[in-house]
Amino acid sequence: MSLLQEVYIYKNGLEISLTILAVLQSIYILRKPSTKNTGLLHGLTFALLSLNFFLLTLTNIFHLAIDDLIFALPLASYGPLSYFMTRTIIEPDAKANGITIATTIASGFFFFYIVNSITTQFTGVEYYWNILFIGLAAVQTHQRSHRLDPYQKAWLMQYLIGFGFIFSIYLPVFYANHFYPDIFLSFKVPFTILFILFLVNNFRHVVQRPQLLSRLAAGTTPVAKAITQFMNEHQPFLKFDFDLKSMAQQTGYSERQLSETINRSFHQNFNQFVNGFRVQTAVQLMTADVKGEKLIKEIMYASGFNHKVSFNNAFRRVHHTTPTAYRKALLNLDLHAVET
Repeated sequence: MSLLQEVYIYKNGLEISLTILAVLQSIYILRKPSTKNTGLLHGLTFALLSLNFFLLTLTNIFHLAIDDLIFALPLASYGPLSYFMTRTIIEPDAKANGITIATTIASGFFFFYIVNSITTQFTGVEYYWNILFIGLAAVQTHQRSHRLDPYQKAWLMQYLIGFGFIFSIYLPVFYANHFYPDIFLSFKVPFTILFILFLVNNFRHVVQRPQLLSRLAAGTTPVAKAITQFMNEHQPFLKFDFDLKSMAQQTGYSERQLSETINRSFHQNFNQFVNGFRVQTAVQLMTADVKGEKLIKEIMYASGFNHKVSFNNAFRRVHHTTPTAYRKALLNLDLHAVET
């Protein structure tokens, strides 16, 4: 077996690995309930990526004569989808609806079709198309970085620069393919390895911090700031019957607006949001009770809970332990401090 044949086999194996990784990534992102439209765009990007590599692998292994236009739609989609995903993260009022996305991708597809119908030589128009949109997204990310938390900004820039770099280095290699096909084939192995590393890095970030795909960092919108200030100053959560309707009446915002803000900005539902303040109050009461004179039940009622089960569940969700164990650890810490 010649070196060229070995390279060909390795390339096919790597493209199969890329396809599997892209499929897993798209499934994971699309199944995350908190990502909303941003996750849909991001997941669709990798779903099309997996489709593209699947088609490439089929053509390489079985030597199928598939028209280049079949690859055009997935290829022309990466840049626009990444651009719309970035906008929905950065812009509070951005609307990346299906019609806009479909129109943008379709225009790229037909642009690719027209250029390739005029000339038989490779033009790379779909790569320029993607680089244009990714460049616009990177500029917007930089200009509006104040709206993002540091992790969101770092991840977005890594994602956009990585995709832009991959498309950029692929262009000259495709041009060289017409003159040096052996060099092109050899290049595909390190290029595919680079692409796998890019996908793994992106997957790692999204798995560790799914909030990266949220529209805005917690508490940055005017409504989010207003309701946080309201909760801290008036402490309405200390009443057992405090609900979304009560918050709407007291803040002047509609129930729908409050619910959407809590979901998007804090990645919680209303009960989780309110119970977070109650747990914070319970911790403050425990910390102030240095001698441990108050019963856990007293602290529970004083912080706004009226059921032990809900108190334990909410407390465990925040501190990963029970209120009793948390208070015991606090008392042991205070005792140790006194003894030393």
